[in-house]
Amino acid sequence: MSTNSAGRSLSTSTDSLLRLAIRLDATGTGLLGLAATAFAHSLSRLSGLTLTQIYISAVAFVLYGIVGNLLAARPLIRRIGTGLSAFNFVGTAAAFVIVASAILPLTGAGTAIVLGCGAYTMFFGLLQLVGVRRLPALG
Repeated sequence: MSTNSAGRSLSTSTDSLLRLAIRLDATGTGLLGLAATAFAHSLSRLSGLTLTQIYISAVAFVLYGIVGNLLAARPLIRRIGTGLSAFNFVGTAAAFVIVASAILPLTGAGTAIVLGCGAYTMFFGLLQLVGVRRLPALG
């Protein structure tokens, strides 16, 4: 039977959902960043964003992919999960503000992409929050 570093069975671990949510979020975000880099020119024409905006977003996505996966392996995960969940909710709000304020010259497809990213961050923010709430109470 597989065990984690604390000697508990993975199937009985109370932090497995949170770790999985963080890893899925980080890996998916990192892969989106790599895809954005590979298709930056097409994505720029499709979305209305400049190449610089695409590349900056892509680098941030890849960095989050790396950092998120490293954080998911930390032994104490409650604060990490809470912080990443909040970070995702801020990302969701930012996506809606960007679209509603028309601060960026988005095309229809660009608007759909930004709102899709907002839905993605909302989903993982909620999943991470559920994972945090499943952890035993402190003290």
